[in-house]
Amino acid sequence: MKKARFCIFFVVFMVILPYFAPAQELDDVIAGAREARRLAAAYEGNLYFPGEWEAADEQLAQAEQLDDFIAATASFEAIFRLTIPLYAQAREDEIMELRNYLVAQGMRSDFPEYLSPADITAVEALELFEAGEYESAENTAATALQMYQALFFAVDAWQKWQEISEMNFEYYDYDNFERAMELMDTAEEAYIAGDYPQALQDAEEAFLRYSLVLSTGWAGYAELRSSLAEGEREAALSTDVNIIAEDYFALADSDYQAGWEYLEAQQYVEAASAFSSAETQFAAASAAALERRLARTTGTVGTAEIAGTAQATPTPVHSTEMAPAAPADRAVLPATFTVRSWATHRDCFWTIANLVYGDPYQWRVLYNANRSKLPNPDNPDLIETGMVMDIPSLRGEVRQGAWRE
Repeated sequence: MKKARFCIFFVVFMVILPYFAPAQELDDVIAGAREARRLAAAYEGNLYFPGEWEAADEQLAQAEQLDDFIAATASFEAIFRLTIPLYAQAREDEIMELRNYLVAQGMRSDFPEYLSPADITAVEALELFEAGEYESAENTAATALQMYQALFFAVDAWQKWQEISEMNFEYYDYDNFERAMELMDTAEEAYIAGDYPQALQDAEEAFLRYSLVLSTGWAGYAELRSSLAEGEREAALSTDVNIIAEDYFALADSDYQAGWEYLEAQQYVEAASAFSSAETQFAAASAAALERRLARTTGTVGTAEIAGTAQATPTPVHSTEMAPAAPADRAVLPATFTVRSWATHRDCFWTIANLVYGDPYQWRVLYNANRSKLPNPDNPDLIETGMVMDIPSLRGEVRQGAWRE
């Protein structure tokens, strides 16, 4: 009886075994096909070979039997093999574009201690791709890319810091400026510690904050230049320069109007340049008008007329002879002025001239007397906090001591 039962069980087992074994094998093959698809997609095979990908995807979707899934697996594996060299080349190109930019900015010569680790990581990624260790290669390439990106933003942030400092723009948005400096420090610390995602995040934020400071600074600077140009224009109009030296005035007014158009379009760098040019042109027009008046009186021709252009060295309308007396409420006229912070007092040649002479149009007198003290003698806007400015006499008045509020 037991023997009969065993025989029956054995026969039944042998009959149903073929149905279990292929089912398990089919599950494994389906899993393998899906993994082949995932791997090919991870290396962007669907982007490099869209036609082949669509065919393989349809093949997998319609697969029913073991052989169908095996064929679909082979299709995705073929796409993967074609994709790998293209994917590796794309990562290399991406990395090299950043590296070439950094080298052009002097990173290799000035900061090799930062560039070298990124170069080593990039070479390691390439070697892993060539060895067929694709997952490790991809991770290493991603790390190298983060390193170069962090350096890229750090370099650009540093350049913006230099421009901000040269133009004294930090006071327009000191909170962002200070925070950006802190972020540059933490980005450097994170990079040295090997925390490249954090280094990239901090460097990029520093870059964005410096960009904001620079934009705000140029906007404020353009407004300042517009005020100075407007002052020169009003001075010219008050003495009929637009009539006496209409040709000169027209050139200046063209730049002046262009400055307002740029300002309205929020093109602040261009606006500042146009207003600066207009300011100089209005001063030249005033000089030309003054010389034409003298020529009518004496029968001589002035230097601006001889030059025949508004680019001649300008003489302010409010010349030394025409300057008002110094403020009468001061017992002693000051001989020096210590420049204060722009953020707190808005000190510039225009405002200081108004304080020490009672006439902002005498700013050129101050500028010419203190040019050698400026970081850039050709740029009257770059005065530095703490600079001791000489205040020359306008009409031989005695000056001594320092200006005090």
